[in-house]
Amino acid sequence: MSLLATTLRRTGRRFVSSLPALFGVLVFTFLLMRVLPGDPAVFFASGA
Repeated sequence: MSLLATTLRRTGRRFVSSLPALFGVLVFTFLLMRVLPGDPAVFFASGA
């Protein structure tokens, strides 16, 4: 197998294995924004 094919396969595996972690961070952030009081847009716009 060529070096390019090996590198692409390894990169693909790492990308696919990182998807659950990315999904977890996305869900955590979404739930955090839903639970916190107030409007997130106002909070971030105020520079706090």
